[in-house]
Amino acid sequence: MKELPIEFTGKGEVRGFRFRQLERTENAYLYEVTTETGIHYEVFERRQNPRFGAVSYPGSKSFGIWAYSIRKLDKAKKKLEYLNSKTRIDRKRLQGEQIPAVSVVIKSPTGERLPK
Repeated sequence: MKELPIEFTGKGEVRGFRFRQLERTENAYLYEVTTETGIHYEVFERRQNPRFGAVSYPGSKSFGIWAYSIRKLDKAKKKLEYLNSKTRIDRKRLQGEQIPAVSVVIKSPTGERLPK
């Protein structure tokens, strides 16, 4: 499977934008995008395109669904961590693994348990 390039210049609707990969995890990517007006970050899940035998960079319709445009680097890194862990859990579910439920205990300000 062909991976995404480390650096490239956009074409089409992102013509002239410069993209630079800052981080890549098993399940997600973080790119720095430089435009005429400044810098922002794009974070997205790793999606394979078997038709072309390559990982796909998200198109504009993917943003807000499995790809995100974020202005601050620290927030983009947090989103990358979240997407990486979320995607890992989703893949385990697809493979039939049981994912343990999270137990939440609600307490009052005085420390006593409240009914759910």
